[in-house]
Amino acid sequence: MTRHHDRERVLPERLSHRARRARVAEPPRDLAVGERGTRRNAARDLVDPLVELRHAVHVEHDVREVEALAAEERYHGLVEHIPVGIFRTTPSGQILDVNPAMVEMLKFKDRKALLAVNATSLYVNPEDRERGHRHRDEAGVTRDFQVELRTDDGGTLWVRMNARALREGDHEYWEGTLEDITNQRRAIEAERRAETLRAVAQLANAAAHEINNPLAVIVGRLELLRRDLTAEQQAKVNPIIESSRQIAKIITHMGRMTRLETLADLPASPMLDLRRSSEPTSK
Repeated sequence: MTRHHDRERVLPERLSHRARRARVAEPPRDLAVGERGTRRNAARDLVDPLVELRHAVHVEHDVREVEALAAEERYHGLVEHIPVGIFRTTPSGQILDVNPAMVEMLKFKDRKALLAVNATSLYVNPEDRERGHRHRDEAGVTRDFQVELRTDDGGTLWVRMNARALREGDHEYWEGTLEDITNQRRAIEAERRAETLRAVAQLANAAAHEINNPLAVIVGRLELLRRDLTAEQQAKVNPIIESSRQIAKIITHMGRMTRLETLADLPASPMLDLRRSSEPTSK
């Protein structure tokens, strides 16, 4: 009776103990939920850096693209607004590209009109184009080549050219810059003419002084001689006196030179026009 009673008491205790052990071994529902949250957090912790890295890559790409666009815009702004002509042509003279300054410099109505002409036709002396190309250095660059070009309105201008030849695959191009130096050339020419005028005027004054003195003696003696001559003899002396007086006028003009004027009827071999060179400048 006692043993049976003890078994009845011990068996529930063992079952209870096993149940407790089973409950301890089995994770609580709340704990399992916490572990899933932890796993999600761990996964999120792993994904977040990847997202941030991907975002950083996109941002850096966008920044580089913006910087590239800004650099391109600055380059185009420089080409479009620089006050120097920029060109690109083929060796045969086809104009491939120009900037607005060159269109304005050559007085074309627009870029399209300039691209329609051949570069060789712009040279006052067509041989100057090849001559400038032959002046290239070892690097293929032509430096400070001065040449006279035609403008679309029928005028001309002087430019300083810097250009280079380059190859892209099988194609060769000439590209460079043009700077308008017309005013500089005119200033240099004016100074050269002024220097020539000073030299000619000094020579003319010296010659006038040296010629005028003996000429005055000759004319004076002829005047005295003519008084004692017959009418027939005076008729022969008169042209001599008149010619001497003409020489005196020429000498007077030589001493009054203010500029250099040449005879219009001798364009091939310019000769100084003393009368026009000594006339007062009209205001």
